Amino acid sequence: MTGDGKADLMVLSTDGTIGLRPGSGTSFGASTTVSAGWQNYLGGAGQGRLYYADINGDGKKDLLVLGTDGTLGVRFNNGSGTSFGASVPISSGWQNYLGQPGQGRLTFPDINGDGKADLVIQGTDGTIATHLGSGTSFGANLPLSSGWQNYLSQPGQGRLSFPDINGDGKADLVIQGTDGTIATHLGSGTSFGANLPLSSGWQNYLSQPGQGRLYYADINGDGKADLIIQGTDGTIATHLGSGTSFGANLPLSSGWQNYLSQPGQGSLSFE
Repeated sequence: MTGDGKADLMVLSTDGTIGLRPGSGTSFGASTTVSAGWQNYLGGAGQGRLYYADINGDGKKDLLVLGTDGTLGVRFNNGSGTSFGASVPISSGWQNYLGQPGQGRLTFPDINGDGKADLVIQGTDGTIATHLGSGTSFGANLPLSSGWQNYLSQPGQGRLSFPDINGDGKADLVIQGTDGTIATHLGSGTSFGANLPLSSGWQNYLSQPGQGRLYYADINGDGKADLIIQGTDGTIATHLGSGTSFGANLPLSSGWQNYLSQPGQGSLSFE
C-alpha cells in the first residue's frame, strides 16, 4: 500500500473505517485511519465490495469500489498510502459479480506484467477472463481459462486467487481445493500453465463459517507471494514463499478473531 514492496495490513471494520498497519516484513505497525464510510461495503448480502489494486502503475495500490448497481470506481492512492482521492468511474455492468451465491467474482491482479492492475472475471460457468487495464479503463474481454465452476468460494467449493508466486511480475492462478491442497498454474500473461502443487492441509481454511482464511501477499518484499494464515483464534502468521513452496510458520499478529469476513464481522486484506 505504501509502495515499499512489503505487504501492509488493511483493516475494514464494521463501523466503515479502513485502517492501515504498515508491514515491516516481520510484523505490522500502529493503525492509521485512511478512509471511512464503508459500512455498506463489507461484502455481505446486498452490499458492495472493496478491493485494492495498483490501477495507474505508480507502485501504490488504489481503492476500488464495486457498488450493488454494478458500477466500479477507483479512488487513487495519495502516494503515501494515507488517504484516497475522489471517486473516478472506471467500468460498469458488474452487478452479478459481487461474490454472492449464484454470482461471479472480480479480482484485480496484474496479468500481463505491465505494472497496472487488470480486471479478472470469474464466471459462474467456470470461465476466467481478463480485461487489461490501461490506467484509466479496462479493455476487451480476453479468455484465460475454464473449468472453475466449483471454485467460486461458496460453501462446499474451492477458492481461486491470482498472486505472483514466482516473482516474474505476472499474476499466477492459485487453487485452494476443498481437500486442503494448494496448487498454482503459472501465468504467462495470456494463459496459465500446468498444475504445480505448493502445499496441503488447509481444508479448514476455506473462509466458510467457523473456518480460517488464507491470503497471498509479499510480506518480506522479495517479489514473491507468501502464504498468510488467519486463524479462528485471531492469529495471523505467514509461510514465506520461495516461488515453488512455502516455508515454516512465522507469527505476525493476533487479536483478529472478529475480522474473518463473516456476517457482522470486519475483514482483512494484505496489500
